[in-house]
Amino acid sequence: MGALFVPSIESRGVFRSRDAGKTWQKILSGRNGFTGAIDIQMDPANSNRLYAVLWEHFRRDNTRDYSGLGSGIWKTTDSGDSWTRLTEDLPSIEEKWGRIGLAIAPSDPSRLYATYSKEDGRFHRFYRSDDYGETWSRTNASINCSNFCWWFGELTVSPIDKDHVFAHAISLYESKNAGRSFRTYNKGFHVDHHAMWFSPDAKIIYEGNDGGVYRSDNSGRSFDFLPLPISQFYAIEVDPENPNKIFGGLQDNGSGFTTTGSDWTRINGGDGFTVLVDNTNTDCIYSGSQFGNIRTTCGGSVRLQGRKPWHTQMMFDESDNRIVYYGTNFLYRTTRTGRRISSPARVSPIDFTNGPYPGSFADSYGTISSIHVPESGNGEVIYLGTDDGNVWVSRNKGKDWTQIDETLPERWVTRVTADPNNPAIVYVTFSGYSSGDLSASIYRSDDYGTSWKNISGNLPNAPLVDILIDPDYPATLYTSSDFGVYVSYDTGTNWQPLGTGLPKVIATDLKIIKENDNIVLYAGTYGRSIYSVRLTRGQRGENPFFTH
Repeated sequence: MGALFVPSIESRGVFRSRDAGKTWQKILSGRNGFTGAIDIQMDPANSNRLYAVLWEHFRRDNTRDYSGLGSGIWKTTDSGDSWTRLTEDLPSIEEKWGRIGLAIAPSDPSRLYATYSKEDGRFHRFYRSDDYGETWSRTNASINCSNFCWWFGELTVSPIDKDHVFAHAISLYESKNAGRSFRTYNKGFHVDHHAMWFSPDAKIIYEGNDGGVYRSDNSGRSFDFLPLPISQFYAIEVDPENPNKIFGGLQDNGSGFTTTGSDWTRINGGDGFTVLVDNTNTDCIYSGSQFGNIRTTCGGSVRLQGRKPWHTQMMFDESDNRIVYYGTNFLYRTTRTGRRISSPARVSPIDFTNGPYPGSFADSYGTISSIHVPESGNGEVIYLGTDDGNVWVSRNKGKDWTQIDETLPERWVTRVTADPNNPAIVYVTFSGYSSGDLSASIYRSDDYGTSWKNISGNLPNAPLVDILIDPDYPATLYTSSDFGVYVSYDTGTNWQPLGTGLPKVIATDLKIIKENDNIVLYAGTYGRSIYSVRLTRGQRGENPFFTH
């Protein structure tokens, strides 16, 4: 499919290798730089016969257009030397179509199934072919994927019965009559279905969805959930009074906590994001879900106004945990008195972004993407960054603001972090993912953002997500990226991977907990759960001898 946000004919399409992957040749291109290959199917009885699904889509931070004239099904009978677009009895190629699903019946490769989605993302129709895709018949069957069929699209056919087909959507759907009708296949699964695998005799089945992986050993009569450490954490938190109590916000699995690392207690639903635990009253917990929905156990409600991003930022005043800040395109603040939280008050009339923006997702872009109220600033100093590249500072608790990003990249601000001992020292990390810029970007200022220095050093090219300063060694920095966690012992001149055992996956959030002379660094990942590493003073200072 190529890069999500950047048009590129070169990186999209179908590619073929004839030397075990050493070299590749592009053998099918879309009509433009926004059309890529979302699926490819090979005839199990004839490897020269393949089918490819191309999908045209366009995305920006504030816009999604997940359909186009380039969406369709192509076929080759000569291993990809030549391709023909399949059109007979299929939807018109003069109309824009969304994502298309395709599957071959292993027991009879002449049988094909396809699903089409509409321009608005809703389900269109189900199709079947019995002559290798030369002609098609449509059925009246329907499945529900709301208005985001682009999130789904998989079809799976039983290896022993060509009429037994599954369609993946919000629910999993099953047809035993060749797609003439579908019924919900409910085996206690989580919603949002994406993957399915059968053993050749169809006795063992694996099913994958937004809740994880399930397995059946009895041909699908029942399924067991497999407790694999593959959770996708947007954010993590650690109870300040009990480091064994770890909180997290999960993609489509709400927010919760664990004291064992395996058994989790749910505290919020939806897509889970930031969780805050008050260090003066650990029963007082704030948790966020998508588009600015905030729950609290402290009494009172938090209702925000303005543009609300997918992941709404929340941050304690580190000098006084009774005070919490929230970001839309405005900055809000609440104060807890006893067991009661005040209604959110707008800190300043300033819209801190360059919005509003036009587009289908304009209500969730042009927002605050990071807030830091450092303990070293005694509640007076507030830093914030926005998803459209702005960085601001206030030195009088939000009464007056200075924009400090003139010499910084115009990229999504992923984190603004001030030094725990000196509020004038501040670091900013950026992600250029949605701009097609994969360079690593960290900047440091020693003067409240008046001047900046790029300290990205030798970090690998990848978006950066978080940055923390060692509480005892200010020259030691920890940053997370799409390739894991890195450490610098010389204020960003040189960087190296931190420790061993952490997969090279997106590390979305870092947390430090002090243990006497040691620290424990926690990393939440997007796809491999949460990791931690214990670091002694000797492993954290200048040029330490690090062992893990």
